[in-house]
Amino acid sequence: MMPLTMKIPLYRPQLDIEDEAVALKVIRSGKLSRGDQVEKFEEEFAKYMGKSHAIMVNSGTSGLHLGIKSLGWKQGDEVITTPYSFVATSNVLLHEGIKPIFVDIDQKTLNINVQKIPQKINSKTKGILPVHIWGLLADMGQIKKLKEEHGLQVLEDSCQAIGRPSKSFPVAQVGDVTVFSFFESKQMTSAGEGGVIVTDNRMVGNLCRSLRDQGRSSEKNWLDHVRLGYNYRMTEIQAAVGRVQLKKLQKMLIQRTKLADLYTKLLKKFDSMETPFESDRYRRSWFLYFVVFKNQALRDKVQRRLLNKGIECKTYFPPITSYREFKKRGYSINACPVAQNIYKRSLALPLFPSLKPEEVEYIVKEIDLSVK
Repeated sequence: MMPLTMKIPLYRPQLDIEDEAVALKVIRSGKLSRGDQVEKFEEEFAKYMGKSHAIMVNSGTSGLHLGIKSLGWKQGDEVITTPYSFVATSNVLLHEGIKPIFVDIDQKTLNINVQKIPQKINSKTKGILPVHIWGLLADMGQIKKLKEEHGLQVLEDSCQAIGRPSKSFPVAQVGDVTVFSFFESKQMTSAGEGGVIVTDNRMVGNLCRSLRDQGRSSEKNWLDHVRLGYNYRMTEIQAAVGRVQLKKLQKMLIQRTKLADLYTKLLKKFDSMETPFESDRYRRSWFLYFVVFKNQALRDKVQRRLLNKGIECKTYFPPITSYREFKKRGYSINACPVAQNIYKRSLALPLFPSLKPEEVEYIVKEIDLSVK
């Protein structure tokens, strides 16, 4: 019997005694930065991804920024991307004077609608920045065709879609550069913040390593700064925890999938909402669970009840074009109507490995009572 009211967070990182032990070991070592934990994490993550280079940074946002710099995108260029993402995806373009060209999303997958990309390509277009939203990969087969036909570069925002590349999960197989996030809500974390850039391009890898460390030379002279750079370094504590998390990642992904499957099984019976689209082509790396209601009023009603019952849930991803900074730059809130409509009707629900099946059942029961 579940209590009448219980506290269920939207997410909770899966940290245990092993994560605590390695963090404490680093603290006691006195070596908190520029040690061997970051190097080992990079080696292990590159091997996991089957890539030549993994460059650890302090956030996914930093990784995207360095990815842009390493590809040579610059002021006056245009890059095609999605409006349905965390704002960081486009902020990093604006920071470099690059114009984001937004293409509305597909109604089912909620990823960028690849069929609408060609009409946006022109002489200023340098690349495509797809976002694998909610852990489901964008149509990378079509993006690969566009990349080859038009001589474009691809920077993959995989901050919500981590997993070992495979035929059914071709992450990092098309992008010249791919970026992952280790923020505490993600499938794995490096002590709350962190990110990584992966690539097979040696020059890109070396440039990202230099840029994250104040433009430092690859030589051992620590005062030889050969370019303008940033302080985007990952700490030793973050890397140590990240290494443990990576070892547990597959197990945590399986746990997330089981819970997501239970949500879908229980919610499928409701005509008033849609459960996440499942692709026969690409599997999903489950980030958070979400539902799309038939209208905004019902979404808001369900959210109020869940919050009142101690169940954290959130509306997610207003179109980036709706933010104040982007409206100032001439973007219209109505430019991407599908993204706007999905935002008004969607709700993110709790999902994390330690979430209990009975807690999922409790959440669904409260949703049921809300929609009646």
